[in-house]
Amino acid sequence: MRKVLQSVATMALCTAAIAVAQAAPKQIVVVVADGLSPQVIDLGSAYVKASSTDPDTTVAFSDLKSVGKIASAKSDALASMRGVLKIAAANGYKTGIVTTGNVASDAALLYDLPSDSANIAGTLLTTTKPDFLAGGGRSDFSSALTKTFTASGHTVLLDAEAFEAVDEVKGRVLALQSDSDLTYALDNDSSTTTSVGDLTSLAIKNLGGDNASPYILIVHNTNIAKALAAKDTPALLGELREVDGIIGDVLSTRNALDAPGDLALAVVSTGAASFPKYTSETAGDRSNAIFVASQLTSSYTKATQTLKGAKDDDITTFATDVYPNWKPSAAVRSQLLAGTMTGEDAVRASYETAIQIGYHSTSVAPLAYVVGMGDGDVVESVAGVVSKKPMTSKTK
Repeated sequence: MRKVLQSVATMALCTAAIAVAQAAPKQIVVVVADGLSPQVIDLGSAYVKASSTDPDTTVAFSDLKSVGKIASAKSDALASMRGVLKIAAANGYKTGIVTTGNVASDAALLYDLPSDSANIAGTLLTTTKPDFLAGGGRSDFSSALTKTFTASGHTVLLDAEAFEAVDEVKGRVLALQSDSDLTYALDNDSSTTTSVGDLTSLAIKNLGGDNASPYILIVHNTNIAKALAAKDTPALLGELREVDGIIGDVLSTRNALDAPGDLALAVVSTGAASFPKYTSETAGDRSNAIFVASQLTSSYTKATQTLKGAKDDDITTFATDVYPNWKPSAAVRSQLLAGTMTGEDAVRASYETAIQIGYHSTSVAPLAYVVGMGDGDVVESVAGVVSKKPMTSKTK
């Protein structure tokens, strides 16, 4: 089966390579956001502005749409990229992954490692040798493995403290921020876990070097789909803000280049089985819904974790610091204290009527927003570029 997949991938790469223009980018950032859809983007864009303390805040998604174009994509975009980083590395590109999920799982796919490998982490660090790996899945990498990696002149960042303390990033980078998957961006504790946005910024800086090094970076967000499935509106909007920040960072980096065309960006909206929608047609209600959501500093999911076993003072603190203006009734307090009601149920009951956002079980087709690429299938466009040696100033 693996040989069949490789053959299919090879044929796709060859076909795509023919269509690649001579002025192909030599640096590529692909953001694959599971569950992302135009509806999520539209809703989240209003949230990005409302949740910012800077009145001049702009929405990177809007900039992306204005300077780029819409390309075609498949819902299984990440799976369609099986082996793309293996091929890119063989052709002289630096390669990297930043993911909210498990680094080893994503890397096994993108570097086309055998699924039956007993030690994917070891294979990655000693044989495959990606230039940058960051995200979740710290428990898959033993201390002996990471010590050997560091001793070989490379950089290991196992938490936010190490990330903040590092003066100089040397060699290849392994930045593992959680034993398992990363939490929702809204729930991220910056004192312990580096955000996906900051990890991506470091990856771009590390891979691009003096802005001349050819590279391809895959950023994979799995949390939008999780938030949609849970109908966790605060979490959903927080994830969109994080992705918007990443897009802004890439576009800023691109604009600062002497030759902006050297850096291409693709943001893949994989589509979804449902999408969020305002339940009110009134502009004032919609504006208030976004304002209320922008004040919340925790997902509904995190509320359960925070309020489990809480005492009365803990509930008051949560209402003051995390969910402002939340005024749980005496009955709700009693049930929380008794453990007969979850924190999620308690805050949902108060906030869902104010936020006024429902979820429609309607399928949304995938698509991609691209800058510096054609409007064909985004995976084929990326594969076509990295299937060739990167072009230098002498060959252009």
